This record gives sequence, C-alpha cells and structure tokens, in this order.
Amino acid sequence: MDQNKYFSLFACCFCVKGAKEGIIIDSQRGAFLAVPNELIPILNKSNQHKIRDLIEQQYPHLERGILAYFGKLVEMEYGFLTSEPERFPAIDLQWKTPFPLAAGIVEYDFSSASFDLIHCLKLLEEQCCELVQFRFFNQVDVAQLDKTLVQFSQSRFRRFEILMNWQSYKQHKEALNELSETHGRISNYGIFNSPVQESDNKITHYTFPMEPGKYVERVGKSGFLTSLNHYTESLKFNTGLNGKIAIDITGRLMNHPAHSKSFGMIQDTETLSRLLEQDDFLQQQRILKTEVQPCKSCQFRNMCHTVSELIPGEEGYKMAHPCSFDPAANEWRRQTESSLKPA
Repeated sequence: MDQNKYFSLFACCFCVKGAKEGIIIDSQRGAFLAVPNELIPILNKSNQHKIRDLIEQQYPHLERGILAYFGKLVEMEYGFLTSEPERFPAIDLQWKTPFPLAAGIVEYDFSSASFDLIHCLKLLEEQCCELVQFRFFNQVDVAQLDKTLVQFSQSRFRRFEILMNWQSYKQHKEALNELSETHGRISNYGIFNSPVQESDNKITHYTFPMEPGKYVERVGKSGFLTSLNHYTESLKFNTGLNGKIAIDITGRLMNHPAHSKSFGMIQDTETLSRLLEQDDFLQQQRILKTEVQPCKSCQFRNMCHTVSELIPGEEGYKMAHPCSFDPAANEWRRQTESSLKPA
C-alpha cells in the first residue's frame, strides 16, 4: 500500500458509530459493513492526511490494524487510495420531497366497515400519497376491492400493498392472483398467520398474526433500508413515521394504528391538508433516533424503520414498543429476521 497517498471512503459510504460496534453504510450498493468503533474517527479524517502522516502523527500504535482495514475496504470497494482527495467532494446530504404524504396505512373490515373506503382514498390521493398499505381483517371482499381499485386506476397512487390473514388468502387465492394481474399497481401481498414463513415473487408469508391496532412491522437486518434517500431523511426525521398517516379500523386518523393518540375521524374529514401541518401530528415524525434510548447508541439507527410510538423517558424519549436489538450488548435478543417494512 502506498502510504504517501490518502485513503478515502466513496462518497456514497457513511460511518455510524454504535455503543460497541460501528458500521459503514454503502448507500449505492445497498449494503453495510461492521467495523470497530475505533476505526470510525480514523475514517472521518483519512482523506485529510496522507496515510503515513495519519499513522505516524496520530495512531502509531494502530499501524497494523489501520493498514489492514484500509486494504480490506479497498478490496471490498468501500474506499480507494488517491493523491488528490479534493477531487472527490462529499455528497450533498440535504433531504427534500415535494409531496406532503408518502404513504398511508388503511385498516379495513369489509364485513363491518366503519368508514367509506372510497372517501378515505380520495383524501389520500389529494395529498399526492404514493403508497397505500391496506390491512384487511376477516374475509376480503375481492369483488368490492376490485371495484375500488378500478376507480383509482388513473390516480396518483403508485403502489398498493395488501395485507391479510392466511384463511382469507387461502379462500380467495385464485381471485387475488387475477386481481394482481388486472391492477399492476399492486406491488405485494403480506399473508399473516401463515403455517410457514416464506417469500415467493409478490407474496410474503408471515407466521405471526395481524390484528387491528397492533404492530406488524418487525425490525431485523434483512429489512434495513440503506438507500441515500433513507439515510439523508434519517438525519432530519423519524424515518419510520415521517410522511405517513394511518386510518385505523374505526376511522381514527393516527401516526400509526398501534399508537395511543388520534387526531380526529376520517368520516368527519373533508381534507387532510390541515392535519398534515399540525405540530401535534408532526411531533412523532420530527423526533430523531439520536433523541431516543437506546436508538441513540445503536449503529443501525440510520437504516432502521421502527414505527414505535415514542414516549418521554428519563433521557429524551424511549420506544413504547422496543425492538429486539440491544446496542449495549451488540446482540439480538430474539430472532426478527422478517423482511416486512413500514408503509
């Protein structure tokens, strides 16, 4: 290795320090790499000093380790050597969106509907909502769902996710396959209480149940989000809740169906624009992971999509529904390798 050169991470790679271990996020390839915490401050200044000067002046006791890691990162294409680091500026980390609403969760029961589904979807479309995640309980009325989706075939919606329980899917499997072929915006199905956990094309089966007003999202490595858009959003907002709205099975307007606070009823609402500007509604979306225990010390905080309600704690906020990763021990307390992500 030419120690008269500088080592630099690629601009799409970002270091995150945790309680016991750090990571490097590669937002271009959608990957991440675990590294020792001690390496992160070295990486943060490595493009400001030649390798030889960096080691001799600041880290003579870590020479072997630094050279080994620099070599590994070059080999794995997380970084490179250069004589002109100024030619490789950092990426602009501003996050912006023109849309007031990114996604909506809609809980619905065809057999005992509490609100007009068409009215609900029209309000979401008015806010340029890109994704609607339907959570259907009991039996799904496929014919009625088809009629509903036909009305929005020329809408602004880009994707529909459909979540349901196994018994309903088993009964209507063929009709649902035809529905998916007819409506190309149906991106995937999530089947809960399934006898097996597996994924096949657009359909993912989960062995755990889906119930009204409960969390179905699971945080695990397979579901981490590593894009540049998600990383930059995480620097400003709570990514699991930002730009999202939920309508629970009774019609309550919420940040998420499992949260305790509601902001009115969809049945009594003529527009969502005022709600989406209210500080009370936006409060959960604006809480950063660095303000939450134990997220602030978690190396995965910029990739995580937890939708837990955040409640005041002794030091900042804490999760009402904690995830299973313990940053202090650097281990998962239970297996949560589901790929289900938030809406």
